[in-house]
Amino acid sequence: MRWIGLAATLMLLSSGIARAEETPKLAPLPRAASLPDLLHPWTELSFEQTTASLSPHGYSGQRTAILYHLDLEIPVVRRFLWIGASYGLAAAQSPTESKRFVPGEPQVYARVVHVEPNDKYTLGAGLGIVAPLIKQDDHDDGQRLTQDTPSAIVAVLRPWDLASFLDRRVTLRPWFDVRIGRGNWIAQFRQGIDIAIRSSAIGLADHAGETELLSISTVYLGWQPTRAIALGLEAWEVYFLSTHLPITDRDRTAFAIAPGFRFFHPRLEPGISLFLPVGSTILGAVDSYWGLRLDVRVPLGG
Repeated sequence: MRWIGLAATLMLLSSGIARAEETPKLAPLPRAASLPDLLHPWTELSFEQTTASLSPHGYSGQRTAILYHLDLEIPVVRRFLWIGASYGLAAAQSPTESKRFVPGEPQVYARVVHVEPNDKYTLGAGLGIVAPLIKQDDHDDGQRLTQDTPSAIVAVLRPWDLASFLDRRVTLRPWFDVRIGRGNWIAQFRQGIDIAIRSSAIGLADHAGETELLSISTVYLGWQPTRAIALGLEAWEVYFLSTHLPITDRDRTAFAIAPGFRFFHPRLEPGISLFLPVGSTILGAVDSYWGLRLDVRVPLGG
């Protein structure tokens, strides 16, 4: 599958890092805005805001969208088990509708980790569930995409979290994690598969049981030159392995990157990054876009 390329990239990066001169490990380790610190000891609250400028497909001019994402993660068994919940909300403007709020679907999840000696290698796995508690709009999938509704446009701002804005679906989200640390460098990889099943309880009963399979690959490379700052690069590939959505092969995949900075304080960890697409966008809802992402992580303990 396409994520193999990202996995190979991670392995090459990690082998290069392994040959680098060892330096004392700084704490905390740098992390991506979209990935957790796999071994954090305290309950953590994370908030993210992405402000984007988009060019909807087939229309001239730019549109604006803002996405808010909240995540809470709680350690249950020290250095082994965490549980969490997340929720997203957006305000979007489309060519066919005025700006309105687009509620996402809530997610709950649990994850476990296995730590190698000296914390140099960390392996993990998790499972999330996204429930169809909120109805996006009165359109079916075809209308939502061809009319460039706000819910379709917003979905491109977090392509790795597309399940939160897929209407009328129950989504299972298994994944595995790999984190490799060497001195003040870190490489982290997450591979997930979203299994989105059409719900029969919320409209469109004739499509009940239709399943979408979505591969989501995330790579992060971070460098912490001082205790107060870290530089990082995130990259994602999102690909529909199987879908009933009315999209072309070109619109089945998306690749995006986000270079950014992260600052460390004992009680606050803010970050800023620039979110950029590489090539086509998922679902083909927009021709192009760029976004500025601000996030902050707050440990609730310690």
